[in-house]
Amino acid sequence: MTSSPELVHSSLADVPEGELIEVLLSSPHWRSNLFCWEGIPKNAIDRQRVPLNAAPGNPQGDADILLGAPGQPERTVAYQVKRVKVGMSQLRFSAPSKLQELKEAVRQANLLADMGFWKVFLYVIIVVDSREQNFDQISRGEITYAGLSNDLRYKINQAVSNSVAGLNPRVGLAEIDLTQATDNAPFTIDASGAKLHRRATEVPQSEQLTTWIRGVFSRGGSVMEYTYRYNWQSDTQLGFNSPLVVGMKFADLKTGQVYQVLSIGVAGPAERIGLNPPENAVRTTDAGQLSPEDLEELCERYKFEDSPLSLRKQEFGLLGSSMKTVTASLRGIGETEGMYSVEWNLSLDNGKILSDGFSAKNYGEVPDGTYVIEYIFDGQTISKRIAIARGRRVSDRAV
Repeated sequence: MTSSPELVHSSLADVPEGELIEVLLSSPHWRSNLFCWEGIPKNAIDRQRVPLNAAPGNPQGDADILLGAPGQPERTVAYQVKRVKVGMSQLRFSAPSKLQELKEAVRQANLLADMGFWKVFLYVIIVVDSREQNFDQISRGEITYAGLSNDLRYKINQAVSNSVAGLNPRVGLAEIDLTQATDNAPFTIDASGAKLHRRATEVPQSEQLTTWIRGVFSRGGSVMEYTYRYNWQSDTQLGFNSPLVVGMKFADLKTGQVYQVLSIGVAGPAERIGLNPPENAVRTTDAGQLSPEDLEELCERYKFEDSPLSLRKQEFGLLGSSMKTVTASLRGIGETEGMYSVEWNLSLDNGKILSDGFSAKNYGEVPDGTYVIEYIFDGQTISKRIAIARGRRVSDRAV
């Protein structure tokens, strides 16, 4: 076997646990096949990495995933997830990583059970990067999706069996393996498997816990399932009447929660699950809460009524009076070469620019680098220096 083949794509085994969970839940395929078991509805909403310290009893730790049907917080499923890493070096030396952390995962799963969630699961997700071991065979034109060796699989199964001996009897246990067998993007996932070792036993939730869960699910809005990132086919599909730009603020018309756009760009490999290119990824952060009076005024502006009988799908309202799109030029500087013409969106308030940036609409890919952007607004030439990474504007300053 070639000792160090030239590989193009990053490793599935190097994807952090939080990002792994986020991508699996954002994919309709993986969400349905890995999480919608045991009577859990496909239209369930989720919250991830939820701190527990504000829950009844003030327990320490967090829930990796809370999953529940809309309007049924009393039937919430809590998940503790432990990623077992089997990268190229682990395959070479037959030594999987993070097995020693299974005992802590069991402790956390038991905590969720003691809190009284309707159902609790411990998921052991084994991520395997077998591209190196398969490289020669694939180079010869042969097809292989080989992953774990029998020896490695035995070691992992033994570690799981030994660690879960102290697992609360009502906690369900699932073992999932995801394999990157060929040199494709990490979440292409060439081979996978899932085994439900034991079912979760449901219990009635206390009213105190259900009240806390109801608050957790209400934060973030009815559509925005991911506070810091969510994907869409177009910004108007979610009800916006104008394209989003970096820095813009908008509010959920049902809850009054305000968000600010941190970045907009071409979705990276780990973000393309569930997307049809050239859809983009938008990252946001919490930016406060509208007062009841301001929320009422915004709902009136958008003619929005929070009624089950309403056919209107508008759920978000932009904060800012108007939008303007201009044609801007990008000129590479330093080691960045090239000239590009792009559509640049301006968010205006009383004729002043609140924020500017690429639209969430597809604008075409611009190579990473440092540029000077120029455009004309109100008879003046605006010129500033911006940096772009992974298709996202990451910083800027006046020239």
